[in-house]
Amino acid sequence: MIFGWTGRILHIDLTTQTIEVETPDLDTYTRYIGGKGMGGRYLRPVAHLPWDHPDMAVSIFTGPLTGTISPTSGRAHLVSKSPLTGLTGDSSVGGKFATRLKQAGWDGMVIKGRCSHPVGIEISDSRIEFRDATDLWGMDTDAVHRRLSQGRASLAAMGPAAENGVKYGSMVVDRHFVAGRSGLGTCLAHKNIKYIRVDGAGRLHRQKP
Repeated sequence: MIFGWTGRILHIDLTTQTIEVETPDLDTYTRYIGGKGMGGRYLRPVAHLPWDHPDMAVSIFTGPLTGTISPTSGRAHLVSKSPLTGLTGDSSVGGKFATRLKQAGWDGMVIKGRCSHPVGIEISDSRIEFRDATDLWGMDTDAVHRRLSQGRASLAAMGPAAENGVKYGSMVVDRHFVAGRSGLGTCLAHKNIKYIRVDGAGRLHRQKP
C-alpha cells in the first residue's frame, strides 16, 4: 500500500473568506485514489447544481505520488462541472503547482462560494491569505505571472477569456502549463478568482494520515 498523503484537505469559502481543514481517514484516501478520484468525491454532493452556482465546488487535488521522484507524478487535477458541457469536467495540469501544494501540507483544496470582488488566494504552508486582485482583473496570464511570480512559489492564473465567461477558459500554471479541458478556468474566474499562488517548505510524509 502506498502512503503518500499529508492527511489534510483545505476547504475555502470565498463568500465568507474563511477556511476549514479536513483530515480524512485512510479509507477515504484508498477509496478515492488520486486527484481525479478525490475531486469526484467533492463534486458528487453538488452535482445537481448548475456550474455557476455559488455552492458548486471546484477542486484541485494532488495524487499520492506527488512530491516524490516518481516520473510524471507532479500534476494537479481539477474537477468541477463544465460550463462547456454541463457535465462533470476535469483537467490535469503540470508545472510546480501540485508539488508545492503537497509541500505546503495539503493534499488538495475544495473551493466554494463566490467573492464580491476579484481575489487572489495565497498559500504558504499553513498560512492562507486572500488578496484583493482588482488591479489584475483584465490582465492576460503572462502579465499576471510577470507581476506576481517570484522565488520557488507556483502561480496559477486566469485570463480575460475565463473572466468574460468563455466556456473553454483555462487556468495557466507557471506561464507555460495549461489546464485546458472542460473550461475549469472559467469556473474559477466566475468565483472571482484571478490567481492562486502556492509555496511550501515541507516534505512529503510517506506515512498514513
